[in-house]
Amino acid sequence: MANAPMVAMDIKKNSVNTSPFLTLSQPAFTTGNPTGKYAIPIIKELIKNNKDASYPSYEDLYIESNEFKDQLIFTIKNSDGLVVKKVFKSPKMGIQRFQWDLRYEEKVPISFAKSNFYNPFAGVSEGTLVNPGKYSIELDLFNGSEFKKLSNPVFFNVVALNNTSMPALDRSEKVTFQRKVSSLEGEMLSAAKMLGDASNKIKYFKEAIKLVEAPYDELSKLIFNTDFKIKSINTRFYGNSLKSKLDIQEVPTAYGRLMSILYEQKYSYNSRVQETS
Repeated sequence: MANAPMVAMDIKKNSVNTSPFLTLSQPAFTTGNPTGKYAIPIIKELIKNNKDASYPSYEDLYIESNEFKDQLIFTIKNSDGLVVKKVFKSPKMGIQRFQWDLRYEEKVPISFAKSNFYNPFAGVSEGTLVNPGKYSIELDLFNGSEFKKLSNPVFFNVVALNNTSMPALDRSEKVTFQRKVSSLEGEMLSAAKMLGDASNKIKYFKEAIKLVEAPYDELSKLIFNTDFKIKSINTRFYGNSLKSKLDIQEVPTAYGRLMSILYEQKYSYNSRVQETS
């Protein structure tokens, strides 16, 4: 992929100016009496002039702590007018730039988990490359309750580079297949998460039946049978962990096959064939 589309944001105080490059200007994104970071310059000026600097009231601080942070929303659409990707940025003074990697969003379960250390081998959340064709990008400002259009759509073309030895005969069909695989990945990861949650709860049930005032035999049969079923499904998903430790070959699992397809479709040389114009 080369020459990904670049969007420039030029936010200046008390001026409005738009261009084909989505250079935009917008007045300060604040309302009401300034508090917090907006009040600092004012307070410094008052102190400099030996004037009283009033402390914000509880109501002002409460409003600020619950204030929605304005967001700039860049919406990218294909030639059919369907949304392909949304990019969210915070309004800032000056020129801000970002580049679209020409990929769809990855269809996987939402996760807020973050690594506590830098891992250069960690995967990147990104979908497959989009289909070549005509696209548009437009900009809106969202303040938590209302949308304000800041630009009209700007159009650009995504072109396939002629640099592959075995290009797909029908790129549209290829992208459709890749998106189906991505959807299957999302469904499989959702099922895997539910499987993991169930497996984690079993250990609590095993301890709970020791404490509950009821016969142990019937409860234990139910819990241990459920545990066996969960482990069986887990083996079908990810393979036999004992065989893996003993280096015993086994049939590739459904999860392993899907991950191989995803990797080849996303990162193989024949997939990196996009540019913009």
